[in-house]
Amino acid sequence: MRHSLLGRAALVALTTFVLPTPSLAQNDLVALDRVHELYVSGRSREAAMALAGVSAAFRQEIGRCKDPEIGAKLLDLEPRTDALVSRLGNGRVSNAQELTQEFVLFDRALAENHLQLAELGWSQRRNGRLDAVGRDLDLAVRYAERSVRWTQRTPDAGTRAALDAARGTAAQLIATPAQPPVDAERSLAALATVVKGNP
Repeated sequence: MRHSLLGRAALVALTTFVLPTPSLAQNDLVALDRVHELYVSGRSREAAMALAGVSAAFRQEIGRCKDPEIGAKLLDLEPRTDALVSRLGNGRVSNAQELTQEFVLFDRALAENHLQLAELGWSQRRNGRLDAVGRDLDLAVRYAERSVRWTQRTPDAGTRAALDAARGTAAQLIATPAQPPVDAERSLAALATVVKGNP
């Protein structure tokens, strides 16, 4: 508990007092798909090892976070990741739904984090690095889509349109950062409605 509180205090200090600068985005999703694949094929111990790697990647996400509220959500989820590693390794996960219920929470938080990083980078676009904004936006879309997939629901038309538009904006920002699309701000706002509106 003390460790969690100290971590939260450190995160708030960093996100509040450090001058924000556009951060370089990663390119790959946290590998929850691989964990799920190993588990459903009956390889729980390998799934636990893969999830341990996910846990390390999750900590890197916390390190990149620049928003205290989102950072607090990520910090709250970190011990759940560790607990799930333990349960997998000890054979105490009884079905795939137990995994996907947790994965939904992880992916929604990760989508929100990357969306916020994209919004921050876009607000500082005069400083450049719009390719990094594009990569964060692309990751926000992919995490949001995967969070829906874990629930086995089909996105409604409005959600699908927002996801597709944001993906297109991300691709343009990555490919031609010196010529950002004119509707980038609208795409970010539409995706924010989807990501922040998830129950």
